[in-house]
Amino acid sequence: MKLNELDKKAIIELKDSIDELECRVKDLSVMRINNDLPLEVILREHSYYRAMLANGYKMGERQTRELQGARACFPSKMLDYSKVLESDRYYTAVTGTVIPYAMKIIDGTGVFDLSLCGDTLFSFSVLNGDKYVLFPQFFISWRRTSWCVEEQEGHIQYVLAMSTFSNPKIEEEVK
Repeated sequence: MKLNELDKKAIIELKDSIDELECRVKDLSVMRINNDLPLEVILREHSYYRAMLANGYKMGERQTRELQGARACFPSKMLDYSKVLESDRYYTAVTGTVIPYAMKIIDGTGVFDLSLCGDTLFSFSVLNGDKYVLFPQFFISWRRTSWCVEEQEGHIQYVLAMSTFSNPKIEEEVK
């Protein structure tokens, strides 16, 4: 079978499209970890997450200053932890800002969607033995911005690893 020039061009374009999709999947994939290393070590040693932590912190600081101006209430924390949360809907209360990066799994398994203001950012699964779920991207939750860990199947309890500004409180949203 002989390929003509149009077929060759179509095959090259298809290969390029596949390569691009593979890169996007890597960018959007959630990293599940069943290692007992402390989360701080994992986030600071993995080059992608170290950069994400630094960029998220800078963006959170800038946004907090823009939104609150001279009355911006600091301190801020590069890496902070929430109380124990469950698969449900939450929001950032008071005037704080939260930039989540990962979950430390306390208990549970299943398949979940992480949504911000009703838009699904990504889906992930938690298997027996998983200690952490590292997000493929950070998001900024400022006063009354809601996010949700929606259960497709299962239930989890977790602690959110995040940067915080202006002493935020994470509250459960009443349905």
